[in-house]
Amino acid sequence: MTDKELMMRAAKAAGIELDVWRVMREDGEQIEALRYRGAPHSTFDPLNSDADAFQVFIGVPLRVAPGDVVVVEGPNITYRNHYDGDRATATRRAIVEIAACLA
Repeated sequence: MTDKELMMRAAKAAGIELDVWRVMREDGEQIEALRYRGAPHSTFDPLNSDADAFQVFIGVPLRVAPGDVVVVEGPNITYRNHYDGDRATATRRAIVEIAACLA
């Protein structure tokens, strides 16, 4: 599953409505961006945004315990993310991965 698909499933589980915007970059490459429905200038990227990850977190029944190992628990599922480096990045990913499983 791609990161985009993962984020779309997490949004669905959290009840967040999204639009997919296709944007042409200056170099001619077409990219797709996830945006909050009705807010075309507000991107949705919970893998890189604490605020967006928090929106997913409050939309689904999760318990999060960041530490040396990030643990996220949802209904009948537990995710443990062993990481090297950035705790915030590992926590955001764990929230999105569990939420996506609940969609």
